[in-house]
Amino acid sequence: MSNLLPTTQLPTQIKAIQTNINYYEEIERLFEGLPRHLKSKILYYFGNTDEILSILCDNGYTASVIEPIKINGDTISQYWNTLVRLFRITIDQYLIEKGLSFNTTTYVTDWNKYGGTLIKKDERKNYYTHEGFHYRLHLINGEIYLSLTSCPVLTWDGKNDIITEEAQAFHTYQRSYRYNKYNKNMIMKWVDILHNGNGISIPVPNDRNLEFGTSFENIEEKNNTGVKRGGTLDDFR
Repeated sequence: MSNLLPTTQLPTQIKAIQTNINYYEEIERLFEGLPRHLKSKILYYFGNTDEILSILCDNGYTASVIEPIKINGDTISQYWNTLVRLFRITIDQYLIEKGLSFNTTTYVTDWNKYGGTLIKKDERKNYYTHEGFHYRLHLINGEIYLSLTSCPVLTWDGKNDIITEEAQAFHTYQRSYRYNKYNKNMIMKWVDILHNGNGISIPVPNDRNLEFGTSFENIEEKNNTGVKRGGTLDDFR
C-alpha cells in the first residue's frame, strides 16, 4: 500500500513583495501564522496584500508589490521549496484546528479531544500511547502528493509528560509492534479524521483551498523519476 495522497486542487498563485528585510526572524515576528517565506529580500506569501503592505510600512520597511507567480506545471518545480514552506504553515494550522498538537517531529492526538479513543493507557507498564503521524510533501513528475506515516508518541501522564530517550525501549517496542499490526489501519484513520466532506480541504488565505484526495496512489505504478521531497517537519521550521 502506498501512503501518497494526490492533490486535487491547488491555490492559484504565490503573492510576492520586494522588501528590505534581511532576516527570517523578522518576518516571523511580523507575520506569525501567515503562510510566508523570505528569499533574497522577497516576501512570498498567501494572504491579503493590503494588510501585509500596511504592516511592513508601519514597521519602517520598504515594500513594492511584485507580479504574483501563477501555480501551474511550469512553476511548481521552479518554486518548489517556497511552495513547501507556504504549504507547511497552511497545513500545520489546519492540523491544530483539528485538535492535534505538535511534538518535535510528529502531530499527536490531544487529550481534550481524543482522550480515551486515540490515547490509551498501558496498564501493565503505566504509560500512555498517543496515536500520531508525521507528513511530507512530494513532487513526483510534476504532481504534488501528501504522505502520512503513523508514528505513536508515549507519555507518562496522557498529556504533556513525554517519555524521552531514557525509556527508548518503550518506543522501540511500541513502534515495531504497531507498525506490523496497526500502521495501515491508522493511516486510514488519519485520512478519515482529516477529511471534511470534500477530501482533505485546507483553507488558504485569500485563495482557493489546497485539497488532497482520500484514496492512496501506488507510486510504483508510475514512472518515479524526478522525485522531490518536502523534507521533514524540522527542515521547514
